[in-house]
Amino acid sequence: MLKKVVIAGLAVAVGVAVLAWLSPPLFEWLCYKGTHAGQDIENSVPLEDRIHMLEAKLKDFDKEKVKYFDQVAHSEREVKELSDDVAKSQKDLDLRWADIQARNDGLDKVSLKGKNLDEYKKKLSQDFDAYQIDEKTLDAKKDLLDARTKALEDGKAQLATLESRKAELQAKLTNMEQDLKLVRMRQAEKKLDVSDNELAKWDAEANDLSGKIQDQKRSLELQDQYGNHSSDATPATPAADSDIQKRIDDYKAARNGDSPKATVADKP
Repeated sequence: MLKKVVIAGLAVAVGVAVLAWLSPPLFEWLCYKGTHAGQDIENSVPLEDRIHMLEAKLKDFDKEKVKYFDQVAHSEREVKELSDDVAKSQKDLDLRWADIQARNDGLDKVSLKGKNLDEYKKKLSQDFDAYQIDEKTLDAKKDLLDARTKALEDGKAQLATLESRKAELQAKLTNMEQDLKLVRMRQAEKKLDVSDNELAKWDAEANDLSGKIQDQKRSLELQDQYGNHSSDATPATPAADSDIQKRIDDYKAARNGDSPKATVADKP
């Protein structure tokens, strides 16, 4: 089962790597959507519930705060052990340094010749090299001791303010809860106007639909007026030239409000 999970994880990792190589924009888009999806989920949690979650954690604080005291107690023991180790190492190094100096000062006074003298110098050099290495190690331990001591002091200072910080957080949550209630009341008041706004929006939407219906109706009228005529319809034959006088007279009579004059052709 574990092997299958590992293989599936590797497949996903390889797929993501290939996608990032083949299409960086698509990969960035997926990352963007994933990030904002998480934000949307977080934002979907009601603020009241988030406040209540923090209040629940605060109530459990008294049960869990003992672990902070345990941590400080453990840190104290580590600092003491390290401090004892540093003191012991320092004492040993001091003795070794005194021995090295004494042997170095007495090097010219020792009546050694040949091989014995070379061995003496070699041993002194080895001891001095080892001393320098151990001295650097001790310096590192001292730095670590300083850091742990500082952390221990900070931890103790935090222990002294645990209750006051808890009270501050409780007061902050209480104020937040009151502020949120006021916000919800204001939002409820605003919702009273929402109906009017919605009606106005719906009225505008209805007007838009009405306009579209009128457009469709006019479109049918235009189709009846223009769209049903044959494209090859024969244009109306103009009146003969002999009727031009009657046409003009009729037009003038119509404009003047008179009855059209009878022409010779109209008489019986």
